[in-house]
Amino acid sequence: GGVGGEAVERFGARLVSITDRLPFNMVKDADADLWDTYRDNTLQSEAYGKVIESVLFVETQLIDDAFQPIWHQELREVWISKCKACAGNPPSHPEALSLLRDFFLGGMDWAAVERFWEVDDEDDAGGFEDILAPEALLTSHSEENSVEVYVLGGERDDGRITGKLHVGRHPKNGSAIWVVTVIQETGEKKTLKASAFAMLGAAPTTNPSKPSSASSLNTLFRIYFVSDSRSVHEWLVSEGHAESPDSGIGGSAVTQSRLQMIENARGKPTCETEKQMQEAMHRLLQLVDRLPFACVKSKREDAWEEFQHKVMQGTDALSLSLQLKWLCDQLVTKVLNPSWQLNARGEWEVKTERCETLKQMYHLMLELEDDAINWRAVDTRWERERSARGRDRKEGGEDPTKEEEV
Repeated sequence: GGVGGEAVERFGARLVSITDRLPFNMVKDADADLWDTYRDNTLQSEAYGKVIESVLFVETQLIDDAFQPIWHQELREVWISKCKACAGNPPSHPEALSLLRDFFLGGMDWAAVERFWEVDDEDDAGGFEDILAPEALLTSHSEENSVEVYVLGGERDDGRITGKLHVGRHPKNGSAIWVVTVIQETGEKKTLKASAFAMLGAAPTTNPSKPSSASSLNTLFRIYFVSDSRSVHEWLVSEGHAESPDSGIGGSAVTQSRLQMIENARGKPTCETEKQMQEAMHRLLQLVDRLPFACVKSKREDAWEEFQHKVMQGTDALSLSLQLKWLCDQLVTKVLNPSWQLNARGEWEVKTERCETLKQMYHLMLELEDDAINWRAVDTRWERERSARGRDRKEGGEDPTKEEEV
């Protein structure tokens, strides 16, 4: 009792203060309740042996990257047996302290711990948001199972920036988030939040106060799988991890793959140029699918069917760029950012009429998506359109479960 109890309590608190420095993406099970229980049990320990049990628990929870190579090669086995011996032979304070130091100073790689915190640094660098991922994908889409993805708009000839997408733990709160590992020119790996990766493909801008509020709303629509050029959002919908989007001005066609529709209309691409043209068409039609009729001037379905037809019959980058300009002309003023309309729209329109390459077309589309369209205003109009549909169904006495044709 007495002094001994207080010393054990302080020892437990010391362990908890050390483990508080570990990010959630370094442990195997990031369940918050599990770690709350660990904290409570450690802080309430009445003997040094109980605190050592907590250290053992932490060791088994840490992923391999948390350790120095020598830990598994030489030190771990002896350390584990010493810890287990404490159950039958209660350790003194110096013995328990020695085991704690052997583990945290001799076994752990604190430089690696710092690297695992780094995914969070993007917050300070540019306010990039966490894009939450389904918890169910933590195992199937872990770092070991990462998939190759790309965003459009890079400086390479093919206009792509590539990386490897997986689901990781947020270092601070343990939630499942989408992250992308990119290889930098120096050959160094960098782990980015998916929103930061998506913005690597943003249109080049001369405006230093460029709005970046679109990042979280656009992220999963603009990251594509290398294997089949589907967006991550399309894949999530097809796998049942995300709700199918409302039918926008693209109509009910959204339910089938846009890429498939284009291929049906034009035939399977037989060369790289045609493949890139079809991908660009897909990207443009996908942008339209995200807009409700409440965002555009013309509500006539046939006008939008004609637009879709012209896009799919496109012959070069200029033909697609001119359709992009037509789309912009159709957007109501209230869903466009005033600063873009005032300062950049004129120059943008001139560029759409002089577009020569798909790379230029992507930059123009990204400018429309990132700088011109106010996606929060678009969301508001989606809400308005949904509630109007709901009222129409009620007043018309229709079955509210009936699928709506726009």
